[in-house]
Amino acid sequence: MKKLLVILALFAGTGVFAQSEDVRKKNFNIKKNIGLEGYDPVSYFDKKPAEGDEKFSQTYKGVTYFFSNQTNLNRFKSTPDKYEPAYGGWCAFAM
Repeated sequence: MKKLLVILALFAGTGVFAQSEDVRKKNFNIKKNIGLEGYDPVSYFDKKPAEGDEKFSQTYKGVTYFFSNQTNLNRFKSTPDKYEPAYGGWCAFAM
């Protein structure tokens, strides 16, 4: 048991479990490196999905998102993990 814990600690310390951006992007539902087909991820939390605008864009962990306005872009920048789509943007029902 002690040896197993040491081995797990070594693997955890080397970042073996981390995904590279390329591997991560392969698991995302993206087209031309744009997440959510250009829709604003923050707008879904306001229950009013809106198309994003390329002039309000942010790349996060290799995926680019468009936002409908500067306010939503700023909200995303402050806590991107909160607004990034679950399941890589794939439909949870279809999964």
